[in-house]
Amino acid sequence: MKLSAIITGVLAIIPAALAQGFLDSCVKIQLSGKNNSTLQASCFTVVGDQPLVTTELDLNLCIRYNALKQHLAWAPYGKFSSQCDSIHLDSNAYLDHGEMLVANCWPFMNKSEWVKAMIDLNMGIKNKDGYLACGDWGLGTLVPQPTVGSNGGVH
Repeated sequence: MKLSAIITGVLAIIPAALAQGFLDSCVKIQLSGKNNSTLQASCFTVVGDQPLVTTELDLNLCIRYNALKQHLAWAPYGKFSSQCDSIHLDSNAYLDHGEMLVANCWPFMNKSEWVKAMIDLNMGIKNKDGYLACGDWGLGTLVPQPTVGSNGGVH
């Protein structure tokens, strides 16, 4: 098989992966920040000289907690972490899903027990040419992290 055919095939796959959720095109996925509400990952780009971009996204821009229905939902500027605690990722929450965000959230009407709420991040987080963004409304923080060059300098 010719090298040009292989390259063309790979280039055809990358945009399709980027159009889906972020899990197929990002690695080193983790939570950080205040109350673990920032998603960090290294994501592939469609074009450009950087094969991977280290990026982060404040999930408060994407997710809200609906106390009445006791679940997490996709919503612009949802600020879910103000009502939730013990936020973490759980790849094993459901075997047929991607990366689940799990949190203990305030109960409705001041009930005594916290509510375990979860949401599949792959359903609402996208890779927009190397940067994490909130689904279709495109909110996100484009914060590339500094990289160390071959000469040891940071750029």
